[in-house]
Amino acid sequence: MFTKKKKLKLLLLKKINNMKNKFLFIIILIVASFIWFEIRPAIIRKNCYQSANRDKNQYNSFASLYTGCLITSGLDAEILP
Repeated sequence: MFTKKKKLKLLLLKKINNMKNKFLFIIILIVASFIWFEIRPAIIRKNCYQSANRDKNQYNSFASLYTGCLITSGLDAEILP
């Protein structure tokens, strides 16, 4: 049915398509990792900062509110900005 040339061409097209899929997967993985490890923590810190500033009073200090918010949100609160 298929000539040797057509078989090689089909095999080459399959390999190229497979490489495209791997490349696309790697790009998606890099973007998702960037969002999870860089953007998400920055958004959480910003929201905690705003919340702690809004809710601080004579009984609760900014640092305790901010640290509590970070811990509740799943971030380490070792270093304050």
